[in-house]
Amino acid sequence: MQTLFTLLEHPLTDRIGWTLLHSVWLLAIVGVIVAGELFALRRHTAAVRYLAATTGLAVMALVPVTVYFNMTIDSPIARQVGNEFNRDGSIAALDSEPTTASLPAIFNAAGNGGADVAPSLATQFRSLLPGAVFLWACGVGLLSLRLIVMWRFVQRLRVRQTTPVSDAVRAAFERVCHRMGIQRPVELLQSALVSVPTVIGCLRPVILLPTSSLMGLDTRELEAILAHELAHVRRHDNLVNILQSIVEILLFFHPAVWWLSRRIRIERENCCDDMAVGIVGNKVAYARVLARIAELGSRPVGLAASANGSDLVARVRRLLIESPGDSSTTSKWIGGLVSLSLIGCLAMVITFSTHDSQAVAQTKTDDKAEAEEKTEPEIEKDDRPVEELTQAELAVLAAEYEQLCALSKETALLRIAPPFPKSRLAFYRVKSPGQADAIPAGPDNMFLHWKDDKVLTWGMSFAGGDGTNLRTAIRMLLRVYPQEIIWGDGLESLNITGDFVVNTKASQPRILARLEKLFNDQSEQKLSMKFRDKERDVYVAGGEFNFKPIDPDNKRIEIYGERLNTDPSRGGGGSGNVDKFLEWVGMWIEKPVLGELESPSKERVSWHYNLESSFNEEQRRQAKDPAIVLKHVTEQTGLKFKKEKRKLRTLIIERKK
Repeated sequence: MQTLFTLLEHPLTDRIGWTLLHSVWLLAIVGVIVAGELFALRRHTAAVRYLAATTGLAVMALVPVTVYFNMTIDSPIARQVGNEFNRDGSIAALDSEPTTASLPAIFNAAGNGGADVAPSLATQFRSLLPGAVFLWACGVGLLSLRLIVMWRFVQRLRVRQTTPVSDAVRAAFERVCHRMGIQRPVELLQSALVSVPTVIGCLRPVILLPTSSLMGLDTRELEAILAHELAHVRRHDNLVNILQSIVEILLFFHPAVWWLSRRIRIERENCCDDMAVGIVGNKVAYARVLARIAELGSRPVGLAASANGSDLVARVRRLLIESPGDSSTTSKWIGGLVSLSLIGCLAMVITFSTHDSQAVAQTKTDDKAEAEEKTEPEIEKDDRPVEELTQAELAVLAAEYEQLCALSKETALLRIAPPFPKSRLAFYRVKSPGQADAIPAGPDNMFLHWKDDKVLTWGMSFAGGDGTNLRTAIRMLLRVYPQEIIWGDGLESLNITGDFVVNTKASQPRILARLEKLFNDQSEQKLSMKFRDKERDVYVAGGEFNFKPIDPDNKRIEIYGERLNTDPSRGGGGSGNVDKFLEWVGMWIEKPVLGELESPSKERVSWHYNLESSFNEEQRRQAKDPAIVLKHVTEQTGLKFKKEKRKLRTLIIERKK
């Protein structure tokens, strides 16, 4: 114990402690910069993002080294610590004129050249340093032990319960090696201890294939698995992974290191997926292979690379939906330039390998040229019903429909016309599992949003007929409600078929113009849909809002006509401020309702629509009669309504002349 205290009082402990302290805020800065860098590179290839992320982790590894060696005996921090504390722990007098700072300016922020650091503050920090160093050393020791145990386990996989592969597998392996230009010796074995294809070793790599993965695989699927594993070998990923694990151990105390390390592993798998797709020649076929691997289960061993690394759904989505990275001349250098700016911000001198940058750029150019020359091979059809597919297979099939729904920046609205592909039902089951259990046949229409390069479900129509009415489509796609529309005779009951994907960044007039064209192309009726300022009858709410609920136990405003429905489960509703409530009243009576209260109410209220199980025309007229409905609203809220003429922006839908 005395030896431990002696070590903690050693001047080297102070130096390590100050290094850890400064590393906390410096690594946070690096993390923020790298996060912005990766966000800027999100449209580029996985190889560029991997280069940027590994560069960021290398900078993180160099931060404490730079701090430690810049804290020389003549530096302000070292002089202040040395002057304030003697080796025996007693406090000494501070030098009146400390030596000029030898640390870079970025490190002077904590000490301001050493001259302006308050002795009390330095004392407080210094008193915590021995404990911090002790905890850091314990963490490094435990994580190092874990790394050694994992390494020994991986080494045993080479020799325990392994057998040679068949001649057919060996032939496929040699073909893939030749196509990928791999000349170094790589051993291929079959193992009973792994559940997913795995690569182990750096100098003498070995690929282990589980027995289960070889059953029922055709040649193309087998070559796809081997291509992914050989991509790890070609890229020396296991060596990088070991170095990455060492950085994680030494800097385990900082969450930015763990976040960036995880991003590196994600991009590493993406890079290998891209190389494997180049061998297989088809993204969808390779995605199905990933689904097969996912069914084998098990996570990969920490120090080994495998095809089951990273998140399967995210990898399938990236392959099938996201657009390929930009391979322009500018993008070839953007990863290196942003990384250089990162290093410049940290005042570190790091030399980038132009060879590596050119290799990444050349890889992108070659991939693009190869993609332009290839034609997609015909995919074998899977005739099984959607109900018989596994979750992994459903995810792959659903991703195909998401790919079909992808929009370019210029597209405001997309219609997918029936008959729908099988992938649509898979998409429905993945996105709305609860609804799919209740209505397995799927909706008549789906209304989807394209936002941030993702497809989001927004609404569905289950009318049980041929599509949905135009009125519903306009509400779902444009968020234009009945009180904002004037219809020509009989037009609101016209139906429109298909699924619709709306670009959330497109303007409302662009979406409307596109909807008009899509409807006219599929219908014999030719309509004009235009926004205009038109003088209309409106109801203006005035007075003071004074809520008097019909049912004191159920404090909500009932919106109803001739009679109040006794079944509370019927109808819909919402909650919000008074202006939002008046908007909903207008939706019910299909007339604009404006609020001009004497003193605007900030009270939050709830409301409920009263719907019968079915309406004939007379019942519908009574339920939505403005005079009757507004009379009941007045009774519950104290608001007074008067009918006026106002000019409002209105959607006019009429037949083309």
